[in-house]
Amino acid sequence: MPFLTGWGLEGENRNVPKTVLGTLALLNAILGAYLGAFGAYLIATSDIEFSNHWIPLGIIMLGLIAIYASDIATTGILSSSRAHIQNVAFIGALIVLGELLLIVHMAWVSMKSEQNLYKSWTRIFNTNPLSLQHVEHYYGCCGFSDKDDMPSRSNCLKELDNSEVDGCAGYLAQTAFDKSRMAMIRCTVAMLLQILFLVIGWALVERVLEPDTTWLVDDDVNPGGNWAAGTAPAITTPAAAVGESQNAPEAHKLNVADDGLVVLVGGVQSEDAPATGNAAALASTSAGVAQQGDDTTYAQETSMPTDDSTTK
Repeated sequence: MPFLTGWGLEGENRNVPKTVLGTLALLNAILGAYLGAFGAYLIATSDIEFSNHWIPLGIIMLGLIAIYASDIATTGILSSSRAHIQNVAFIGALIVLGELLLIVHMAWVSMKSEQNLYKSWTRIFNTNPLSLQHVEHYYGCCGFSDKDDMPSRSNCLKELDNSEVDGCAGYLAQTAFDKSRMAMIRCTVAMLLQILFLVIGWALVERVLEPDTTWLVDDDVNPGGNWAAGTAPAITTPAAAVGESQNAPEAHKLNVADDGLVVLVGGVQSEDAPATGNAAALASTSAGVAQQGDDTTYAQETSMPTDDSTTK
């Protein structure tokens, strides 16, 4: 990506994008904690307009899952685990989908708020009518639609000392609408922020960090690779094949003969000489080859030029 290259994020300094990923995980955890606290606030401050508590509980659950995803993301960044990063992407997509479904449900419920409130009032009136006193005292109303429509008690008007008291339906509907709108706005903002976090995280992992195979690979492929500790995985090179030519000067090589004897050969090998396995040709030798038999040692014979004048 050109803008990432311009920032120098595709260079050797991989700590910059990893720090950004850690910051995104922290922000997502804070966002999840806020959603959980907001859901608890709705439960604590709502009366029968949220009597089933389905929406607040859904918000709390999404907040907890967001915190859990941030924990997995932090673990994946610190341990350079590809599996953790993939799990975070999957969980993040589920959170966004859940928030979208919750927003659609809240919009549907808000359109039928008065009908739902009437069902809730009727259910509470038939089971425990005295529990409606708190609502009537809080809003200064009696009954649901008017003072004669299922009041919590017969002397409701006398206690309020007002014969022109309205029903509680209008107050409850307005409160339910305000809280539904507040919940929808917060869930929408949270969903957009989490989509932004996922997009930035995907861009960093796929476009910047993915080519760096030393930081984000599976544990069985890259054991010990940990950017947080400043260590890189050990790179192992396969051992040279037996008889393979070495281009270093004055290299020594051990050859194993068929009878089990070890032969040490020293000398300089030309770079142009190809390696031919155990039968590699030697350009020169600096000493004779000592061979050991059963109990007899034979010295290598060498031919020396002789002077005829000194030899009789």
